[in-house]
Amino acid sequence: MSDFRTKAPIHHPVTHIDLPKVDTLKLDNGSIRHNLRAGEQDLVKLDIMFHAGLKAASKPLQSSMTAKMLTEGTQQFTAQNLAEQLDYYGAYLHITPGYDYSVMSFLTLSKHLDSMLPYLKSVIHEPVFPEKEFEILKTKRQHKFLEDSEKVSVMAQRRFFRNLMGPDHPYAPFEDIKVYQNIQRDDLIDFHQTNYRPNDLNLIVCGQASDKALYQIDSLIGDSTWKTSDTAQNKSQAFEPVYGTEWIEKKGATQNAIALGIPLPNKINEDYFKLRVVITALGGYFGSRLNMNIREDKGYTYGIRASYLSFQAGGAMFIFSEVGSHVCQPAYEEIQKEITKLKEEKMSESELHMVRSYMMSKIMSEVDGPFARANTLESLIGFDLDWDHYKKLIHTVQTITPEEIQETAQRYFDQNKQITIIAGQVPNI
Repeated sequence: MSDFRTKAPIHHPVTHIDLPKVDTLKLDNGSIRHNLRAGEQDLVKLDIMFHAGLKAASKPLQSSMTAKMLTEGTQQFTAQNLAEQLDYYGAYLHITPGYDYSVMSFLTLSKHLDSMLPYLKSVIHEPVFPEKEFEILKTKRQHKFLEDSEKVSVMAQRRFFRNLMGPDHPYAPFEDIKVYQNIQRDDLIDFHQTNYRPNDLNLIVCGQASDKALYQIDSLIGDSTWKTSDTAQNKSQAFEPVYGTEWIEKKGATQNAIALGIPLPNKINEDYFKLRVVITALGGYFGSRLNMNIREDKGYTYGIRASYLSFQAGGAMFIFSEVGSHVCQPAYEEIQKEITKLKEEKMSESELHMVRSYMMSKIMSEVDGPFARANTLESLIGFDLDWDHYKKLIHTVQTITPEEIQETAQRYFDQNKQITIIAGQVPNI
């Protein structure tokens, strides 16, 4: 009888990760093109990083609604024309608004790039923001806002990020539906004209882009007649955290949402690498302390996770879970115990080995394949970093000691500077 079902496969730990090579070129209008030639499929993907995120907006909704409306029609093509051509050629075009950037992602077969570039150019340069579609979008967004506002998970996270960043910070989510009354079509037109420009623009090309394709892309994005905006780029505004515990009551809720965190430096800080290991051990994977305690042992939740959030304006450890309303208090207490334990006790070598193995596999996934590499490169460019950042992360994961983990937790996990939001049945904390 074969031992296929009874014998575990041989385990080979990840000890080395090859980081990709990037060819970088400065174009005629100052834009920077990064080429990641990788993959075997005949595809080309462009990620264009515009300085058109929340940071650049003068009012709520300006960034996100501008991004959504770019494909709703241009001077040359209606929204239907655009959709039909994308469908016909099997191409993909999506604009994702973020905190610091809005990223226009375009994917097509290499052989169709010639045919599709005029549509991409029209979306970038000449969207018309039709009034009817604008009003429809605004109405849909209002309904979605009201619907989400009834969810304890959304209540807790909105308030957490407002308290982390400060209620007047451009990143901070809004909680009042009245913002929809203040946004107008002209706000979107102004935002596009000012921020969808080649101001310090970064373009990531990945896949199989031939020399001819690169020339076509460079001619579109690096066109010297496409001028930068005279408006200075908005600098990152520092967070102004509001510490303490706050609850948002929702009577009759069977589950409570717990959003909890501590402000930290972002990924340009030298301690980022150690903090990423510590937060992974605390709640960053299935075998983490929080998950094994609160989900597997206590059964208080279906899932709990700790994440390391990094923005240009700052960073934070963020813990989130939805738990039964009747066990909210003990769940909260167990979270505090696990944070305290990291500070008071050294991690065992066996646990550290498990964390290392997980993190090395996670890092490998972040550079596995052209699209993953492009996403990772995008996250580095946003902080003016390069692949050396990943070399330092890999080195830290492989060499960090239990003593360093404990010292890092003691230095940064100040529970007096904790932000906690609980939404649902009023807890007794």
